[in-house]
Amino acid sequence: GVVVLALVLIQPLSPVRRRWPAVHRACGNVYIAASVVTCCGGLLFLLTTPDLCVGGWNMHIAFALYGLVFLTFALLTWTHARARRVREQRVETLEHIRAALSIATNVPRAQLLRDEVDALRHGHEGR
Repeated sequence: GVVVLALVLIQPLSPVRRRWPAVHRACGNVYIAASVVTCCGGLLFLLTTPDLCVGGWNMHIAFALYGLVFLTFALLTWTHARARRVREQRVETLEHIRAALSIATNVPRAQLLRDEVDALRHGHEGR
């Protein structure tokens, strides 16, 4: 996940694409591979830890669908890049970036909510 978030800042930059296309392609390949590994790992984690999500199965299903959407954008980006459909690749890359940034901002909020719920379950007032 960290690799995806780090490379998400580099991939859409036009100067990198124009001046160093090999770097752009290498970063893109690492970005897609890291995205696939992250999605598969997240889906496996959801399957093996059914009691971990605060929202129960509803949250599990939502996270799984979100992971599948994220994976779909990654694979579409890669497919368009391989076929040299630059416009379509950029669209899918931007959608993938939007999904990555959404994950980065939602996960900390979900953890705060989980901590609050755990505190309430154990008789504490919470924050």
